[in-house]
Amino acid sequence: MAAFSFISAVSLVVVLLFVFITLILPRWFLPEVSVGFSGYSEMLVPIASTFEDKGILIKSAPPSDYCKEAEVIILPPGAYRSNNSFLTTALPGKADHCNAVPIEVVFTEPVRSVVVSFYGANVPYELIGYRNDGSVIRTRYHSSKPYDYHAPFRLGIVSGRANISRVIFGYESALTMIEKLEFSR
Repeated sequence: MAAFSFISAVSLVVVLLFVFITLILPRWFLPEVSVGFSGYSEMLVPIASTFEDKGILIKSAPPSDYCKEAEVIILPPGAYRSNNSFLTTALPGKADHCNAVPIEVVFTEPVRSVVVSFYGANVPYELIGYRNDGSVIRTRYHSSKPYDYHAPFRLGIVSGRANISRVIFGYESALTMIEKLEFSR
């Protein structure tokens, strides 16, 4: 009887471990949605609601009067010697002006985690996660190796539950170049 109980207990542990590894663990660490900006051959403007079907709205977030008319766009390969297209900001009709405005991503439903893959300058790029009420969940900083287009940096925020309603990413006065945005609900 003791052997049966031991086998039953081991079987239960194995089943629970299997469920945890296959169903629960990936939801904590793997993104459910990935939005890439590197596959475009031409400039795309404006794109505020272009990715609404993925659950995001994107807009510029100037923290001051600096380039307050800037819009979010995708610049094609070759811009700033990049091998790929990337998400950035620019003045309407002037793709090479105001590319250093932070970008705001609003989630149509709150998310649990978000990761930004980016290129840029050797400055402390900032990623701020906000709740619906506007309070800050977390702020993270990371510098980039100047314009190393082969190795994007990843900067992320993880919350214990799905309460990140929006994020702002960038560094005012340094080129913002987002390759990909990943998030989990």
